[in-house]
Amino acid sequence: MIGIARRFAPYKRADLILTDLERLDRIVNHPHRPVHLVFAGKAHPNDGLGKNLVEKVLKVCRDERFRGRIFFLENYDIRVARHLVQGVDLWLNNPRRPLEASGTSGIKVVINGVLNMSVSDGWWVEGYNGSNGWTIGPVVRGYEEPPPDTDAEDAQSLYSLLENTVIPAYYDRDTAGLPTKWLAMVKQSMQSLTPQFNTDRMLQEYLRDMYGPASQRECELAADDYALARRLAEWKSKVPMRFSSLKLIDVSVEGIHGDTVIVDQPLRVSARIDPGKLAPEEILVEMVIGHRNGHDFIRRPETVPLELSGESAEGILNFAAEYIVKENGMYSYGIRVIPRHPDLASKLETGLILWG
Repeated sequence: MIGIARRFAPYKRADLILTDLERLDRIVNHPHRPVHLVFAGKAHPNDGLGKNLVEKVLKVCRDERFRGRIFFLENYDIRVARHLVQGVDLWLNNPRRPLEASGTSGIKVVINGVLNMSVSDGWWVEGYNGSNGWTIGPVVRGYEEPPPDTDAEDAQSLYSLLENTVIPAYYDRDTAGLPTKWLAMVKQSMQSLTPQFNTDRMLQEYLRDMYGPASQRECELAADDYALARRLAEWKSKVPMRFSSLKLIDVSVEGIHGDTVIVDQPLRVSARIDPGKLAPEEILVEMVIGHRNGHDFIRRPETVPLELSGESAEGILNFAAEYIVKENGMYSYGIRVIPRHPDLASKLETGLILWG
């Protein structure tokens, strides 16, 4: 049984599996490997396209070919969802890349022994490891602009996976009637996904990375009749004017041969800065560099601090650093200057950046 339950927002493509009804008929009414689909969900009252999707699913449910095979559960709520995540075998999620923020419905089914079949978007980009479920369409790790015919390609991938891989795996039984390969994948899914995608881990991270530091920060700011808060407020009120007097004179990068950077060979980056009305210790200079894939970075760009290496007689500050590229590919980089203060909660707190 395949579960498809979520908001009927158009980008979630609840009707993707209904693209080719003749092929779907062959799948769900296979004489030896029949399949059931269970739809559930609601559209926003003002979402005309979403409501049209619900009507499209209901129309298919009323089709004689799919009676007893495809169902729509009305009044979707927590109670219905609780039964669904426990009662289906496969959870289908096929939003249009790259619009899925998370996909929490797929996370919920894992601990119930349900396998996921999703596009490479949302949480599934991190969760899929090749043996704990299935990915519809290409496996995408960074941002890639989807092709214009992505719906048609994803529909073909969806049908092909069901016909040739997913359904045969479910019906492949041993002499005791157990789907051993399917169960092995269920165990791999629970083992690889449950420890990482769960509320306990999420709350621990919130506590460690946000609530705890925020509480400690409040205590620091309030100590001694808000002495630190007063000092910071005074500094922040004056720093925009002082920062505007700073000038990034030039940037030099050694180690680039034409447009090519040699892997494992150092890039030597230097910048000359006229500090204006800022003291040297109030200036943070960084190189921001990232490995790109098309229009986006494959992972979060690195920030490499440039250290103060000298000062000329005219007061010009020299900053320098080395960086070694570890992987082949296309990179983008830039030099940024930020006002620095040891008591800022974040180096970007002032919102002041000069790029070069």
